[in-house]
Amino acid sequence: MGTRLKVCLGCCFAIALFSYLLMEKKYLFNENSSEFLNEYVRKITFEFQKRIDKNVPKGSILIFGDSLVQGLAVTAISPKAINFGIGNDTSLDLLNRIPEYHSIKTADLIMIAIGINDIYKYSKEASISHIEEILSSIKSNYSGPIILNSLLPVDEATNKGLNQYNRKIQTLNTEIESIAHSGNNILYLDSHKKMVDQSGNLHSNYHIGDGLHLNDKGNNQWIEIIKQFIQVYQKSQIIK
Repeated sequence: MGTRLKVCLGCCFAIALFSYLLMEKKYLFNENSSEFLNEYVRKITFEFQKRIDKNVPKGSILIFGDSLVQGLAVTAISPKAINFGIGNDTSLDLLNRIPEYHSIKTADLIMIAIGINDIYKYSKEASISHIEEILSSIKSNYSGPIILNSLLPVDEATNKGLNQYNRKIQTLNTEIESIAHSGNNILYLDSHKKMVDQSGNLHSNYHIGDGLHLNDKGNNQWIEIIKQFIQVYQKSQIIK
């Protein structure tokens, strides 16, 4: 191959590569890039969880939810606890992935903490419908207790982007509690009331600074709330 041809091909390749990188940059950093990356991470996390699910021991405690659950050291609640939280999940996302977890059939207890990402996506009616369908899906393979955890408060004072969230959270919690009280072997855990301050916001010392995601103090508080609730429930079953 002649030198001139090699240089020509090299230039063509360089131009093509540069054009490709420009297109990739435009794609990766446009206004939809965050949503694209979040969905990619969510799918990858789900694939890893499906692998984990195949080796979950019988009698485990399964905890499903979004990033609040994903960031939780669930073995601090119980050595038998398994974390099936996925960041950015909505109630519809959880509904769609629930059938893939075969460990549900042999679990001792299941907890669901979902809904905060619904606030800006779905109506109250849609969220409640999804949660009811989640319960139906679980109950088709499982007859044990299910804990429905309330949505946690947010700190609207710190993050103005969360304006009116707490009002919507309270409305959803009322509906979730109603579902729990009307269902068989469904328990309602009101974590909200122990995480909220006098102004109705998430305690400022419980989050990482964004008004939403829990820091170590917030996680410790939530862990203790869940742990005590489960212990009280288990003792009540022994007494029976």
